[in-house]
Amino acid sequence: MLVSEDISSIISRVGDKFYALSGQNLFITGGTGFIGSYLLKTLAYLNDTILIKPCRTFILTRNPYAFFAKMPDIASRDDFITVKGNVSEFTFDQIKCDYIIHAATTADPFVTNNDPLGSMETITSGTLNVLKLAETNKVKSFLYLSSGAVYGTQPVRLKQIPEDFLQGPDITTSTSGYAEGKRYAEVLSSIYRERYCMQVKVARLFTFVGPYIDLNAQYAVTDFIKKCQKQEPIIINSDGTLVRSYCYSTDVAVALWEILLGETDISTFNVGSDDGISISELAEFVSSCFNKKVPVMIKEPALPEKLPARYLPDISKLKETFDFKLQYDSLSAVKRSIDWLMENNL
Repeated sequence: MLVSEDISSIISRVGDKFYALSGQNLFITGGTGFIGSYLLKTLAYLNDTILIKPCRTFILTRNPYAFFAKMPDIASRDDFITVKGNVSEFTFDQIKCDYIIHAATTADPFVTNNDPLGSMETITSGTLNVLKLAETNKVKSFLYLSSGAVYGTQPVRLKQIPEDFLQGPDITTSTSGYAEGKRYAEVLSSIYRERYCMQVKVARLFTFVGPYIDLNAQYAVTDFIKKCQKQEPIIINSDGTLVRSYCYSTDVAVALWEILLGETDISTFNVGSDDGISISELAEFVSSCFNKKVPVMIKEPALPEKLPARYLPDISKLKETFDFKLQYDSLSAVKRSIDWLMENNL
């Protein structure tokens, strides 16, 4: 029920812009991921109820059988076609598309930090491969899902990071591989935009939550939820003052559809929530969402003179360009995600 409500909300908020997809072909990478799942479910609803002619969607996946198991309602449909292959190596001679959403990546710190070389290779070569497909098909719009990681560490005195913030990750450490891969992929996108006069757009995603959240991913919010499920104390190995935000999946999906289908000369947008909360506040709130609260233990004392670290996007450009409004603040986004987990006994 919760996901159905979310999809109806996405359809209502984006509105008539969806008619551009009628009778078109869309190619998506990363369609089996967290946000990709919402995009596919939106397309299924559109084809069933709104579009005069269905939008045929090609879904790139390394493992079609795993996709069938995860999303049987999508995989069994004739208007969705799976393309087996790796984003870096797939061949696209038979793929005809009008729109592309390139979402294939992994942001899980465990994966990116343990295999930075493989992570960079997948991001850069994969993006180049998909851009070639876009140029070959002369697509109407290409959307690349980048990351707020491209900005590097946010200065503590900077309240929110705007799109024109020019600082970058620390290139002397291998843990910056993911962020630098995303930066390089953005440069590739800019080259194709200018050289081939293509509508190439970039969405820099910050932290998001919602249904289909991967509890095995090593993020603070997923760790806190797992601790509460196991009735174990939440341990924060810092002073707990780090400020970040959590954007709900419907807000992310609406922003992505607006950017893909919108008519604008602006090429790059931050996508996330500008409603900041501290890690300690997040931990206490997650604990309160369960029938039996678990204790929150903070290892380091907060120093009054120390400004908290921050990771918050400035989304004013998104708001002004598309009259975009967040439907959920950070705590509401987390609560709705936990409600879905409980609803599905996960």
